[in-house]
Amino acid sequence: MEDEVLNIKIKFAENEFPLQVGKTQEKRYRDAANFVEKRIQLYRKKMPKKGMDTHLALVSLELAIELLKEKEDKSLVHGRIEKLIEKLKVNLKGSF
Repeated sequence: MEDEVLNIKIKFAENEFPLQVGKTQEKRYRDAANFVEKRIQLYRKKMPKKGMDTHLALVSLELAIELLKEKEDKSLVHGRIEKLIEKLKVNLKGSF
């Protein structure tokens, strides 16, 4: 069954963006827009003389850093799981 498509408007960064999203994704889009808007507001307070382009660039950089860190963390976890599986295989070898 396909996800129902909704026409929504997302507001952030002094703009309104009409989007078509799956009904199950609507909350994620709205939450993401709210998150970005809150980050923009923080940069506006820290750097009131800078423009929206600067604030958006800094939010983008911040999000990219978080994404890369998550990828690294997942990679480390995956590596540890693989090592544990190998240890289990060695320890269980011949047990059956």
